[in-house]
Amino acid sequence: MFLAILNSMSMVISNYSLSYSPSYLPDKRVLLQVGSLDEVWIQRVEQIILKNLVNSQFKNNSLADAVHCSERQLYRQLNELTGYTPHQFIREIRLHLARVYLENHRYRTVKEVSYAVGFKDTVHFSRLFIQRFGVYPASFL
Repeated sequence: MFLAILNSMSMVISNYSLSYSPSYLPDKRVLLQVGSLDEVWIQRVEQIILKNLVNSQFKNNSLADAVHCSERQLYRQLNELTGYTPHQFIREIRLHLARVYLENHRYRTVKEVSYAVGFKDTVHFSRLFIQRFGVYPASFL
């Protein structure tokens, strides 16, 4: 079961790119002014998050270590470029990937999806999903 989850995740991760879609980033931030170095940095952060998606212990400090900067510097850069804190950014990526899984019917239950994107508590996942997208995750199944 776990290997099936990892295999399907690697397939989705290779096909899934956040690539600055307007639906992903907050409307208040328009990234037209972002230079290429900033884009590369954000894409690197996204890839690190996607690689560690199943790990529910992957938090801000883990991301800062992986990006080789302090937590405070990570907070400043992400907030300036995306409008999200590191915690919010990780959560957004997890929720958007969960929606992709649900829309593509990759898993049979909400519990499987929540575990696949790094949430330990299905109720908490469902609450965040409803808050973010306005629909129950089960409505996609």
